[in-house]
Amino acid sequence: MAVLYTVNGQTHGNEGATFLTNRCEEPRLGTDTLVLVDCSDLAGTDLVDLFQPTRDRVIRSEIANAFREGTEDAIENDEWLIEEKERWRQKLASDESGEILDEFLQSILEEDPDLQRFFESGDKATADVPAEEEAPYNPPEVPDTFEII
Repeated sequence: MAVLYTVNGQTHGNEGATFLTNRCEEPRLGTDTLVLVDCSDLAGTDLVDLFQPTRDRVIRSEIANAFREGTEDAIENDEWLIEEKERWRQKLASDESGEILDEFLQSILEEDPDLQRFFESGDKATADVPAEEEAPYNPPEVPDTFEII
């Protein structure tokens, strides 16, 4: 679940990842973000109008719609999330991540000369252990008739 509505630390309702990906139009947030909405300060009557008695989902009501819209608005206008999206876009646009990977692989190859020679040769890896010949399978003899005693 991507959005959890809690009362005194206990989850009383939730919204799935589709809430973030579709309704908030934030596809990356749907897999990477957990939003906690603390409803502890709500009046008891509002809680009854907001959550099912089973505490597994939010009721379709005016207050629930207001909560959904407020959560959606908070996610869309959150300064930190806006900055994080911009950093993510810039990271995708730059080749910096490819350079980091190249440097990492180069450092591994420098530490292991055998691995470096293997990649330079372009050969396929083979097992050094010779395969043993398998003996043919001889199942035990099974009777085809039974005698009743």
